[in-house]
Amino acid sequence: MDVSNPLVVLLSHIASDPRSSGLELRARLKLERSTYQDLLGHLVRMGYLAERATGDTCAPAGCENCSVGCQSTPETGARHLELTDRGRSFLARSGQAGNEI
Repeated sequence: MDVSNPLVVLLSHIASDPRSSGLELRARLKLERSTYQDLLGHLVRMGYLAERATGDTCAPAGCENCSVGCQSTPETGARHLELTDRGRSFLARSGQAGNEI
């Protein structure tokens, strides 16, 4: 498994801890916000992640003061990302079937 592939690394982290916030994931993976958002968008477009609205609204002060624990941004609104069957299959082929790298 290629741990240098940021798509695999991010998908693996989301699989192992789906309630981690975008801030936690970005800090853990040392990603800039724009890079993180680009990677998430790519994983959704590839069908590896599905977006699900949480029903919560984003904190007016931004993610830093938010307690929701989701992978959203104020621009997208509060949402959780779930691995799809295709995402689970991709991780299994990558040798990371839900195991954090």
